[in-house]
Amino acid sequence: MAVHTSAMLREEQRASEIAFESGRARILFATGTLAQGLNLPATAVIVGGTSIGYDPTQDIAKAEQRARSQLLNAIGRAGRANVAARSMAIVIPNDALAFTSKFSLHPAIARARFLQYEDASSEIASQLDGMISRARDGSLEIRTMSRYEEVAFSFLSFSADGSDAEGVIRNTWAVHRARAVNDVDQVAQAIGNLGSRFLRDSGAPEWISLASHKAGLPLPATVELERRPAWKLQVDSAPESIKEWADCLIEVLQWLDVDDFSRIMSDKGFRTTMLAGAWSEVSQQRTDAWGAFRKGLHAWMRGDPIIDLASLIMRNEPTRPQGRGQSDAIPKVLGVVEDGFSFQLSIAAGALGAIVAAGRENDADGPWNLPETSMRYLNLLPLAVRLGTNSPAATAWMRTGARPRAVAHLLARILPPPQGMDDEEMRRYAQRQLTRHPDYVIAAGTSEDERELLRALIRDRGG
Repeated sequence: MAVHTSAMLREEQRASEIAFESGRARILFATGTLAQGLNLPATAVIVGGTSIGYDPTQDIAKAEQRARSQLLNAIGRAGRANVAARSMAIVIPNDALAFTSKFSLHPAIARARFLQYEDASSEIASQLDGMISRARDGSLEIRTMSRYEEVAFSFLSFSADGSDAEGVIRNTWAVHRARAVNDVDQVAQAIGNLGSRFLRDSGAPEWISLASHKAGLPLPATVELERRPAWKLQVDSAPESIKEWADCLIEVLQWLDVDDFSRIMSDKGFRTTMLAGAWSEVSQQRTDAWGAFRKGLHAWMRGDPIIDLASLIMRNEPTRPQGRGQSDAIPKVLGVVEDGFSFQLSIAAGALGAIVAAGRENDADGPWNLPETSMRYLNLLPLAVRLGTNSPAATAWMRTGARPRAVAHLLARILPPPQGMDDEEMRRYAQRQLTRHPDYVIAAGTSEDERELLRALIRDRGG
């Protein structure tokens, strides 16, 4: 028997997948994580319950569509070629169903409405529908844009690099849905004029649109994000490590007001931790939260155990350190790590890099002309934040598949790449060691525990 839930480390999930694929586990208990894109067919699938999660902010139609999609994906695990000639999916509804002597399937289908559909397909819509409509009627304003519209606006309003916004807009599904192909010129002009007016009113350099375009962040947020590093790099020396750039990133984000910060990162995944205070209007709460943010991020990037992160970012000390229930620490910390650090914060790190790169290209008199070593660490920052590394060596080992983080940090310590290598050379060095010299890698461990960890890595790679 194996288990597969979102409250598990990715390595634990993979172990369950391997056990089920190989037949070592004949039964797999899983949440919706298994239905999302994993090719793990089974002879039989039992779906316990016909409701998926609870989100009070989501409208009823979207909630039903989400549940239908996930449930149909789940029963789609039943039966595949080369697995079983016949298969079965058993659905147990939330409310018990009693059949009478006059058997009919209609009551059952009423309890599991998703079975009325053949697949999880849904009508294709576009996040740009509203923006296209407002551009046509002259009511387009940045303050009324959704998050998705702000990001699209940062792409479409940028023209300094010769981007053909008109051509991009003409090919969007939103324009064809609105039958607005003949109004594309008007739409493109409205978006371009609004972008130019915003830059002029905010006093931001024109090239900031390039950084916003590359980072995929809303233009207003990128404008505010640029001001702090511009000032910091004028008064301080350039960061000389990934860790120093991570500190710079935290300082830049802490400097933003709550509205601008919320345009870059949402509090999803942080709400049950001390870090939620970063979105507070109360000054002391924000100060405490950013202190925990900094400590938690550095612990993540050092390769510290997940449970150690819990003691840094949770409001209370974990009472069940190894517990995996919804109220336990590990699932909450995994939410912070996966959605907060690895996803949202790595995007913010990429935006910081995009700002510096655009400044170097377009503002010769600005503070952006940093030493190449500092730029190297900045370029590594988004990947390091996402993977949980704090050095080029550990990042190189992670890029070759040395996971979890503890393994990559261990290898960076006991088998560091030779001096003078660039990042791609480091990656190839690490790849060679794992592929051609697995016994040498294992022997490099300084204790039996380390060697056993390295043996597990080699086995997982098929070595």
